Amino acid sequence: MGAATAARLRGTGRRVIGVDIRGGDVAADLSSSDGRAGACAAVAARAERLVGVATFAGVSPYAAPPDVVVAVNFFGTTDLLAGLWPMLGAAGSASVVVVSSNAATTATDVDEELVQRCLDGEEDAARARAIEVGGPSSYTSAKFAVARWARTSAPQPAWAGRGIAMNVLVPGVVDTPMTQAMAADAAARRVLERIPVPLGRTAVAGDLASWAEFLLGPGARFAVGAMIAVDGGTEAALRGGDWPAPRAPRRPR
Repeated sequence: MGAATAARLRGTGRRVIGVDIRGGDVAADLSSSDGRAGACAAVAARAERLVGVATFAGVSPYAAPPDVVVAVNFFGTTDLLAGLWPMLGAAGSASVVVVSSNAATTATDVDEELVQRCLDGEEDAARARAIEVGGPSSYTSAKFAVARWARTSAPQPAWAGRGIAMNVLVPGVVDTPMTQAMAADAAARRVLERIPVPLGRTAVAGDLASWAEFLLGPGARFAVGAMIAVDGGTEAALRGGDWPAPRAPRRPR
């Protein structure tokens, strides 16, 4: 999805700096704090300001240990955005697309303790809790936490107040190398087969890239803190009219 988004943006003449564990313009392991800091430094060496960031990096619970899932899927997003925040603010008007997953809103195994440890910035404690709850729950909890973090942060003075419009993209099942690897695992394949997609097909990376391109562009700058499900109807089929569920307001962090 990230590669497809980069290709669309480059096709319109925009400059893109790709960050990946391998093969990107910047090589970085986002599962470690040193890797995230190195990524931010490398991006800063290439540009003085950023007009947009999309955080597509993520790993599957069927391909990585639970603690690595949390480290990449939550802290790999929030720490990277914290490190790039000065460059986004310098642009005067910028956009951030935080990529979550509809697993975070349709699954029943979100672990609130793990979510809270993530939101409190306690990476060591969050990684330890992830090992306790296991892979699938670590994935849904990290994706839930990153969406909650983005929704809570987006309207704050540090983000919207600096002209940075942050929103959350919520994909469903997308035909990517990650889901192809999941399909090779019997347990993961059974999970995928139970997911309803009313539109009748699996998404391709371009389906998400077009939305990311829009959210990164000037036409979406008045949207702040929105969660946009791009999943062929899965969210609506499973949750109907009860999403987003009302929650007590949390004190901004």
